[in-house]
Amino acid sequence: MAFLFLLQPELAKAQQGYQRFGRVYINTHGSAVPASLVQYIAREGELLITKYRAIGITVPKDFHYKIDFLPNFEAYRSYSAANGTTVGPGTLGYTSIRVRVNQQDDRSMKPQVPTPIVCYWNHDLPWEILPTLLHEMCHAVHAANYGVMPLWLSEGLPEWYSNRKQHLGVQKKISTMRQYQRYMDLVQKMSTEQFVDFIASTKYDDWERVIGDVGVGYFLAQTLVDFFLGNPSAQPYFRKALLQAKTDSEWQFERSINWAKNVQTNWPQGIPMLMKGWKSWYKIQAQPKKTNELDPFVDANREYFHKLLAKVRGKQVVTDAERYALVSQWLAFTRLEMDDVAKKRAESYHKGETTLLRARLLQVQQFATKDHTVREGITQNHRAGLIRTRPNGADPLYRKTVPYQPLSWYLGINTTLGAHARPPYLSGTRLPPTNFRWQELDVWQANMIFTNLFTSHIGQPLPLPKPKLTAAAKGPFTMALRANNMNPEAALKAVGGKLERHPVTREVITLNLASARINNADLEHIAVLFQPRVLDLSDTNITDPASRHLAGWASLRVLKLGRTRLSKEAVKQLNYYSPGLSIQ
Repeated sequence: MAFLFLLQPELAKAQQGYQRFGRVYINTHGSAVPASLVQYIAREGELLITKYRAIGITVPKDFHYKIDFLPNFEAYRSYSAANGTTVGPGTLGYTSIRVRVNQQDDRSMKPQVPTPIVCYWNHDLPWEILPTLLHEMCHAVHAANYGVMPLWLSEGLPEWYSNRKQHLGVQKKISTMRQYQRYMDLVQKMSTEQFVDFIASTKYDDWERVIGDVGVGYFLAQTLVDFFLGNPSAQPYFRKALLQAKTDSEWQFERSINWAKNVQTNWPQGIPMLMKGWKSWYKIQAQPKKTNELDPFVDANREYFHKLLAKVRGKQVVTDAERYALVSQWLAFTRLEMDDVAKKRAESYHKGETTLLRARLLQVQQFATKDHTVREGITQNHRAGLIRTRPNGADPLYRKTVPYQPLSWYLGINTTLGAHARPPYLSGTRLPPTNFRWQELDVWQANMIFTNLFTSHIGQPLPLPKPKLTAAAKGPFTMALRANNMNPEAALKAVGGKLERHPVTREVITLNLASARINNADLEHIAVLFQPRVLDLSDTNITDPASRHLAGWASLRVLKLGRTRLSKEAVKQLNYYSPGLSIQ
């Protein structure tokens, strides 16, 4: 939960001791903050600004996030106390905002940049760091332009942004889904009058009267934001009400009431139709979703890319046309793969798979950054040379004559930049049409990408952490891993398992553990070690506890459980968390 503290402006210089990463200025105070985390925060900070711009909230040009990241709770408490704030262990972070409070406990604020964010590295809850920071960054954006938000949005927007599924660990995703289920009856039975009272509330105590619990109000506000921002047709009404509420008053009470009145007046067919949409949306979010829609297209494009790759590797001289074709197909395959990874990251309830999906995204992001650094510099130098030696009135900056787009734009992995439209993959071949061309990708750029692919990406291993084998893990496969120096294929052979690989891509299709010597704990790391599409556990001695290593595995397509000791209830749970999985 975020807490806003009423503090005086800092006396220290804003940039003293801070490192800049785009719009993020961070002082780590000696914390061992991974560079990848800071870069991720910077990207998410840009995306946050883009998301808010879509609903009419903009930030000034000099806006930046100012973050003090303390190494532990004691340092965090001391730093906060020195700035006049008392914190407890439950306060993982806060934003220092100057707020005016009148006698009625109503609030207003003037625009302020920056609004300091203070947090610490909680070693007991490291997975809470990113959601906490994202939550507080939302408050910084509010303060920079809009001021105090209508009450239900004050925490509803930050809770929504910081709890998007792709940022959550498996247990947090499960916990959130169970919250949807827990309050299902409350939402589905909510009357129009109760709903209007909820969104027009001016104090959190009002929520006690309207829905019986302030904590539930926070969650319902988050789900309502998700409904509004997840539906393009709903966003104009949300945006208009937000703008009008700001225009009408600077005080939170009036903004809360006016936002509700505006939506009540302008929503097509009124509040009953709005509630019908929200209730339907709510039901959908309360259960796992299938993520296998893109699987056949990803498979086809991966295979075709590897066929082109094999042809290129077999030649001593590769033509420009062949280089262009390979790069174009790599983009076609990787764009689909990244879209598929995004879907599965949101809906996977499997720890090993979540690690794997994040590694895939990270690998492509890192390559895209490296490629951008190389190609953009060469492109800019080439343009500068042409501008100097061949002035062109029709294209003075040579942006049309010498086009350039980063890989992140083609692959849709940096939404702050927008994205190239996904190719129109054909229903028959599942490949792009033969005459398809990527915008602004000419032969010169394709040649550079071709070189970078072979020097920095193709054949590189995924940045995966090594499995951590606990002393208590003594299953046959785990023991074989230790005995074979963590070689998974040697360990697999030792317990009687087999692999079946795709003849072209060489990816694992089937992990055959039928009749193999394995126990429940042996299944913990197989997603990361083998990444199979089909898993055969027939005739093994696994029991119900094994299901926690199998449930919610979105990339797994077939699971064979013939003559195992799993109960019907365990299989039912597997079906629930993996709706696209075929269990045999």
